[in-house]
Amino acid sequence: MSPRRAPRIEAPSGAITETEAVKLWLSVIDPATSKAEDYAEIASILEASQKFDDALRLRKAAVDKDPQNLEARLAYAKILLKQQKFEPAAAEFELLAAQNQNEFLQLQGESGRIDAWRELGILEEKQQELERDLTANPSDAKKLSQLARVYERGGQKEGASPTESTPEEWPPTG
Repeated sequence: MSPRRAPRIEAPSGAITETEAVKLWLSVIDPATSKAEDYAEIASILEASQKFDDALRLRKAAVDKDPQNLEARLAYAKILLKQQKFEPAAAEFELLAAQNQNEFLQLQGESGRIDAWRELGILEEKQQELERDLTANPSDAKKLSQLARVYERGGQKEGASPTESTPEEWPPTG
């Protein structure tokens, strides 16, 4: 819903409360006709106004409305992370990391997933799992790239370049 497409919101004359303003913005959304992008636009306004609970509901609705909209999924995953809902955030980031339609969003998914794993306290476990997988199959380029990102995101610069390391050279995890 670009500013040109947005319906004009008629506010009561005089000053309105913040709660009334949020209600007016939410009233713009029509579940029957609004697109995922419409939900996202209003959610962005609400986030800018620090109305994260309302924005989270709209981000979720955008993903539900159009599950193939990767940008909506990324925005939803990011607000989940911001709201410290780490398990659902990790799941959303996992979906982004697993897709192969958009490389940028795939990398965003991998980075977000690593951040969620760190917050859940399972980053080291996931790193060890990747290391075990690569020890069993050292030619798995996707796993090697994922492990390099884990090292890089975790501040382990040695081993962060997948072309410069072998399983024997990986930093200790325990």
